[in-house]
Amino acid sequence: MHAGAGGVEPQIVAEDGPGGIAAIQACIADLAAGLGFRAAFLLIRAGRDASVLAACGLTEDAAAAYATHWHRLDPWVAALPAGRGSRALRGEELVAPRLLRQSSFHAGWLAPNGFGYAGFADVAASGGTTALLYVLRGAEAKPLARQDLLVLRAVAGALGLVVRRSDLSAGAAAAAEVIGRAPTPVVLLLPDGTAIWSNSAAESLWAPGGPLRRVGRRVTDRSGNPASGFARALASAAAPGAKPHIIGLAGGATPIPARLQPVQLGSGRTVVLLAAAVPANGVPTVEAVAATLGLTRAQAEVAVLLCRGLETAAISERIGISQHTLNGHLRDLYARLRAANRVQAVVRLLGASAALSVFSDAEAPPAPAEGHAPG
Repeated sequence: MHAGAGGVEPQIVAEDGPGGIAAIQACIADLAAGLGFRAAFLLIRAGRDASVLAACGLTEDAAAAYATHWHRLDPWVAALPAGRGSRALRGEELVAPRLLRQSSFHAGWLAPNGFGYAGFADVAASGGTTALLYVLRGAEAKPLARQDLLVLRAVAGALGLVVRRSDLSAGAAAAAEVIGRAPTPVVLLLPDGTAIWSNSAAESLWAPGGPLRRVGRRVTDRSGNPASGFARALASAAAPGAKPHIIGLAGGATPIPARLQPVQLGSGRTVVLLAAAVPANGVPTVEAVAATLGLTRAQAEVAVLLCRGLETAAISERIGISQHTLNGHLRDLYARLRAANRVQAVVRLLGASAALSVFSDAEAPPAPAEGHAPG
């Protein structure tokens, strides 16, 4: 069960599957049965928003009502001290029972659902988001004993190992959502080629005729050779001090440029983000090239027209400059891209575009079928 209020998504999330929400659900169910709680759930709070996750003994209606309305009027939660540390607390320590019974929260949510005494223990916190283990006994049951609080604290500590904490800023969280929906194939890989995550567009990379092959979670080039150039490039991208670089994925007659970006995780492990420039969205905009490479607008226009397959004579005529001036722009562009020739420049521009287009829904002209990727 997962009921939530509208607004900002919580920064603390639990992954699906046997190691995530299912594990939390089983743990909470065991806790409720073992200590005689009528209900137990994980409460995720982010500002004025809340979500009820992995509830046991709570109906869908009760969970939804609490998440959308009653959590703002809950006197227990409002009275939780900021410096409570790792302690588990009883509801009556926070609010006197007499005052609680006079509250609208008691009349509108607690009593109709048959709840009485409550207990609370922190599970995790990240930025302005907190995860709280919330347990409730029936209206006629006894308050929580000291031993109950010790068990509650221990269970909350175990849940803290399951809940994944994310320190993403609002901007980074929005970017992550955009990447998931982007038309650009994006894959997060371990150095051995094991896929950790991929967006839906990445399916095109290992579809029939695509440049890569995926068996289970392992991604290789079409040959499947563990010592291929693709495998060596992944290992190189994850090496200490590695810099982002562009490779060419063999995709039929035309190589598909892809950017390999090392990403350092909080655990210290390095993974590799692969972003591929597919033909449907391979050409960057003039503004994106100028901003990313520090070029003038005229130089950026040359770069984009190169990607669109125009010859030098057509480029100079299109933007109204002499061949001499165009050659100067090309020299500057090749130097910025560390490219030896036009083919390398185009491949590297398209590879950079793979990362740029992740953050843009704008359609772009198709990339040219020109040359081969540098080795």
